[in-house]
Amino acid sequence: MFDCFVIMPINKPETDMLWKNVYIPIIKKCGLNQRRIDKHDDGSSLHSQILNYISNSPIVIADLTFSRPNCYYEIGYAMGQNKNQNLILCCREDHNSDSPNFKKDGFKIHFDLQTYGILWWDNNNLKEFKKELKIKIDYRKKLIKPIPVVEVPQNKIDQKKLTQYIKEAELELRRTAWKKRT
Repeated sequence: MFDCFVIMPINKPETDMLWKNVYIPIIKKCGLNQRRIDKHDDGSSLHSQILNYISNSPIVIADLTFSRPNCYYEIGYAMGQNKNQNLILCCREDHNSDSPNFKKDGFKIHFDLQTYGILWWDNNNLKEFKKELKIKIDYRKKLIKPIPVVEVPQNKIDQKKLTQYIKEAELELRRTAWKKRT
């Protein structure tokens, strides 16, 4: 199972509620492991962990609610890693300058991300946001082509044949090297 790393404001009741009630269940429903730095901290440098999660996660969700500078930085890093296909941007709908609920003196999406497809959420209609988020994750998963891993069960390997093959290959390498010398 692959990871889905979520970039978002932490320790804010509204976004923590969104993490618990939307992101965790939808990401699980899409067959991914949900990861958030404060929930999956391994004790090393947080900055390094965040960059590793961004680099190694096939899907990255970034919630721009509250216009946190670190979230913008992490999105920039993901884009710099050419992970635009992997990135899903989300935000509370009152940050949208086209929304009737937009407050001119409130939070907003900054100009450098306004042209990207953003999933807007509203506390009064999280059902619709969940549906749209699932659709977007499933679609992005289809775009990402993971390298298939082929595992050979140990009990299926004939150790005798493998040892013989290695000996023959080594002998052939020696013969080839000897021919080149003479």
